[in-house]
Amino acid sequence: MSTTISSVSQAGLFLFRRLSANAVEFLLLQTNDVTPSARYWVPPKGCLKTDECPIEGALRITEKLTGLTRCDIDTYKKYKYMVRYNHGLEWNDIEYYLAHVHNNNKEIETSRCHCDHKWMNLACACNNMKYIQLKHMAKCYQEIITNNKLGSYTI
Repeated sequence: MSTTISSVSQAGLFLFRRLSANAVEFLLLQTNDVTPSARYWVPPKGCLKTDECPIEGALRITEKLTGLTRCDIDTYKKYKYMVRYNHGLEWNDIEYYLAHVHNNNKEIETSRCHCDHKWMNLACACNNMKYIQLKHMAKCYQEIITNNKLGSYTI
C-alpha cells in the first residue's frame, strides 16, 4: 500500500494573548479522547469545507471550537505555519495562522469536541503538546510576538 499526500485539508489559529510586553499565553484545547491518558493539548483546528480558503476555514473552526469570533481576534495571515501529520494511510496538512485575542478576559466556550481549554505560556504549552512540529511552531510564534514583528493583520 502506498500513502497519498493531500493538499491542505485542515486549518486552525494559533491563538495568543498578551499579559505584558514579553509575557504571552497560547490557547490550547484538550482532546476529548475516551481515556484521560490518551488526551493531549492542541491549538484549535479542523477540516476545511470544499473550496474553502484556509484562513476563512480557520476562523469558522475557531468560532465553533472556542466561541471566539473574528471580532475578538486579529489574524496575521502573513504568519502561516504548515504542520504535516500521518493519519492512517494519508498525510494531512494543517495551515495554522497566528492570531491575537484582544480581550484577555473573553470567556472561552469549549465545544463538545474538546474536554477542556487552558491558556499556557510557552514552556507549559511545549510540555503539554504531543507533537514536535506544534512545539516548534509555538517557539517560532513566540519569537515573532516578543520581537514585535507582527505587522498587518486581516479581520
